[in-house]
Amino acid sequence: METERLRFFEVFGKRFDLSANISSNPTKERILVEATVLFAFKGYAAVSIRDIAEKVGITPGAIYNHFESKEMLWNAIMDQTERYFLLYFNILKEETNKAATFGEVVDTLFYEALAMRNHFTTLTFGLVQAEQFRDPRAGKICREVFLRYGIDSIDEILKKQIELKRCEAFDTGSVAGIIMHTILAVINAKIQEMQGDVPPYDIPDLLTHLKLLILLQGGYSDIIEYCKRCRRTVPEESVGSEGAQEGIDRQTDRQTDRQTDRQTDRQTDRGLDHKEGQPRLLA
Repeated sequence: METERLRFFEVFGKRFDLSANISSNPTKERILVEATVLFAFKGYAAVSIRDIAEKVGITPGAIYNHFESKEMLWNAIMDQTERYFLLYFNILKEETNKAATFGEVVDTLFYEALAMRNHFTTLTFGLVQAEQFRDPRAGKICREVFLRYGIDSIDEILKKQIELKRCEAFDTGSVAGIIMHTILAVINAKIQEMQGDVPPYDIPDLLTHLKLLILLQGGYSDIIEYCKRCRRTVPEESVGSEGAQEGIDRQTDRQTDRQTDRQTDRQTDRGLDHKEGQPRLLA
């Protein structure tokens, strides 16, 4: 199941088979996928060719039929990672162009982070983040592709909303940076969950609060209807005033209570659906 879920890069309902850009050879594809999982959870240095071979179900020598060395295998994973990160942000721009309101754009920016169905993105970003100080290529992908290109892409999307007069002017660069670093935090929380740990916060609540703050920043005129749709209780008469923050604070208090209950439930169930040493990939 883990390998099957990692075979595809899925974003906004568009599914890309990783093998289409790797090779028509299923063994080579499986080597890349299983190596990605092992490197992500154990680190590059702790994984041997023998470990990868055992996971794939082949001999170590068979791996060398496809990759000359462990380093060549790593480089192939980095090539694949960079290609799909760039693809993700390009598709994000296309999807936000379809939105009719500022609220829809903000929803679209957080769509994949909220769904977190894309295990390839989750694991590969965790991988480049963990290895960025060991490997210059991983560091470049982490800083220049995922963060810098991501921030620039979101900044461009937000600026367009101001140009279209769908919202008031605001510091789009700072907000884009906050969005990307929040997505980074969500990915890290998801990795914790995949390892069987309890994330430090409720992901849907975190993203909903941030979306509301962005909409307030842009003076979004339909925020009341948006709040109702999100089932949030920011008082209508307080939007755009100090009361809006009070409403969000009340939600934070309720979130803390729910998170305590959630952690207790997860700690009770942790041993039931998580096998030692295997990532628990959730839908």
